[in-house]
Amino acid sequence: MIWYTIPYGVSIAALLAMLLTGVLQSVAALEASELLQPHFVRRVRLHYGLLACVSLVLFLELVMAVSSIEGGLYLGISRVPRLVAFLPVLHGIWCRRHPLGLPESLLPAKAGLWLPLLCLPLELFLPPPISALLICFAVAWLGLDAVHTLLTFQAYRRSELTRSIIPHMVRSIDYGLCVANARGWVIESNPAFTALCSRLDLPAGDPISAFDRALTAQQFQRDLEVRDLGGSLAIRKGDASYALRRQTFRVGRRQYTQLSLSDTTRLTRVSRTLEQDNRLLAERNRELEQVIARLGEEEAAHERERLCRMAHDAWSQQLAIAGLTVDMLIRQSVVPVDAAKLAECGALLAMPGENELALFPGDLDKAISRLAQSYRQLGVTTLVTGQARFTPAQEEALKPVLREAFANAVRHAYARTIEVRFFSEPDQAGLEIRNDTLDSTPEIAEGRGLHDIRMRVSQAGGSIQVSKKNHFSLMVTFDRTGEEDNNENRPD
Repeated sequence: MIWYTIPYGVSIAALLAMLLTGVLQSVAALEASELLQPHFVRRVRLHYGLLACVSLVLFLELVMAVSSIEGGLYLGISRVPRLVAFLPVLHGIWCRRHPLGLPESLLPAKAGLWLPLLCLPLELFLPPPISALLICFAVAWLGLDAVHTLLTFQAYRRSELTRSIIPHMVRSIDYGLCVANARGWVIESNPAFTALCSRLDLPAGDPISAFDRALTAQQFQRDLEVRDLGGSLAIRKGDASYALRRQTFRVGRRQYTQLSLSDTTRLTRVSRTLEQDNRLLAERNRELEQVIARLGEEEAAHERERLCRMAHDAWSQQLAIAGLTVDMLIRQSVVPVDAAKLAECGALLAMPGENELALFPGDLDKAISRLAQSYRQLGVTTLVTGQARFTPAQEEALKPVLREAFANAVRHAYARTIEVRFFSEPDQAGLEIRNDTLDSTPEIAEGRGLHDIRMRVSQAGGSIQVSKKNHFSLMVTFDRTGEEDNNENRPD
């Protein structure tokens, strides 16, 4: 017995290999019955079934040999069952005379038809170890062939499934496909292509040359508007739009032409809508840029106006105080003015606007008191009467208004008496600034000072009235809003 002449471990490995090979060959026979067509199934299943029988006989023989070795009884095992290895060979001879009409990848390996001969009782002619090794080689090769066949069946199943699905996909898509051979005859087209051709009054089942002639004729008659887009044609008929694309491909040595026809009406409308929206958006962007530019110019103008107003207020106040100081010194002193007084006046004129603004800290009451005290020290009689409530924004606007009004009274009217009267009524509140004047004519020339006062009051929501008869009067009025209850100005 050949299995008694090889190591025990090799026998166990050969036992497992024969079992696995038999199982794989049986699975291959079952897969063939589910995958292949009926007239191919019997022969492929018979081939792998016979190989599985050979593997089973060898497996049983080896099981008996291993059992005998483990039991210590070296039984004589018959070689006759191994003659079943002739059956795959006879089947291979039959297949040589009657070839299978299967793809090359699905055909059983030619070597697999003859390798079972190595499983015959060759120990009659060769040494037993060599005969055992040949059987192991044949079993291993047939096992690998079974694995390769199973993998091939899986790939073939996927490709066959794809081939069965593609026709349904092509027939159900909403754009037309047409395939013609090298002579130009249409060999296949889907229903969508026929429907789209009927919309364009073009032939769908004739040669492609007839299709091209009909398209050219309708373009010449102006029934269709055709534009060449390079790789495709844009066709327009009325309000409908279509796209036609022509491609060529090869299958082996044969060349085919494919026409793709699709309805692009909806896409064209969407594209036009997007173009209109883009143009409108571009126009709005230009308008927005113009508005931003105007806002920037207005903001720059407002900033220049604010700086000019601050500079005017500062210089007007400084000049008024400096003029009063010089006038007081001249009137009160019969001796020449000393250099210290003149230096004090020069320092006042050189004081920057930021420091001058610090002369009026705190709320409106404190600002009026500080302003009135400054002018009293310079010989101007100031009187503050009445009371009124203002909002914080109105108070902030009234501070520079009072400062400018006092400066104007001194600089332009040469006033020596200034009266501030607050008043409050149910629907409005405000103040009146009166000062004496040397000019009794009623005409009033509005200069930079009055202009700035009017702008500040207007921005705070109020209005001004000016009049001149025996006195110059500036009245500032604000409508009551209900926010004035917590802000009350009382006379100094």
